[in-house]
Amino acid sequence: MANEMPKSADYKGLSRNVLQYSERFLRVVDKMKQPGFSEADWAPLEELVDLENFQRVGVFLTERVEVSNWQQYKQFITQYGGKTSWEGTLRRITEVPGLVLRSGTRETVRPMSPTQSRSTNSTAPESSAISMCMLRTSVSDSAAA
Repeated sequence: MANEMPKSADYKGLSRNVLQYSERFLRVVDKMKQPGFSEADWAPLEELVDLENFQRVGVFLTERVEVSNWQQYKQFITQYGGKTSWEGTLRRITEVPGLVLRSGTRETVRPMSPTQSRSTNSTAPESSAISMCMLRTSVSDSAAA
């Protein structure tokens, strides 16, 4: 599967912010794979995130649903992001006042844990691991990606 996400510049409003989040997330993960990654590299992504209310609900390394706040999520991604690749395809994006629903598929490839007997390559609908990303509504449409 290849990354098949539209460019955020092709959208307006909160839909644009949601797609900017995806673009910036991939940039952060790509930087993790290079020497010199630092806490400051999170800043462009954090411009979009409501850090106080962020909640990620989904499955990471186990089959149980986990809930994490921004700091927990960031710590997890920092720990594993440099060893993992994400690819996704946008299926639909719907916006109503104050809410955006992004639906798609994704593939996550990560190293095996000691308890796994095979590689973890999973393609699943987004709904199987929902990320509730509380984005700031004050970010303008013209914000640089």
